[in-house]
Amino acid sequence: NSRLQFALIASFCALTIAHTAIAAEKIAPIKRYLYVASPGVRNYLQWGGHGVLIFDIDNDHKFLRRISLEGYGLNEQGKILNIKGVCASAKTNRLYVSTLRQLIALARERG
Repeated sequence: NSRLQFALIASFCALTIAHTAIAAEKIAPIKRYLYVASPGVRNYLQWGGHGVLIFDIDNDHKFLRRISLEGYGLNEQGKILNIKGVCASAKTNRLYVSTLRQLIALARERG
């Protein structure tokens, strides 16, 4: 009787492990990106312009794209404000960029 119970438990565990392995193969791998604000110090534009630079961490930090913030993040005189923070939300599909005076929310393009 205990051998039968052991065999049933072992079979159940083996099926659970096999099911978990199959399910894990269907999950897309996690992709990691680095978002870099420009300008981050003062208002120097010569190292990336005004925007956010995106790099692929898992692919030797390969440059992927630049999100321009031209026309956003300006002071009363029309000069750019340096970026103080960058935060992304997978739930809202938004990238948030802050200056000392503004919070800019960018929506992810579809497609």
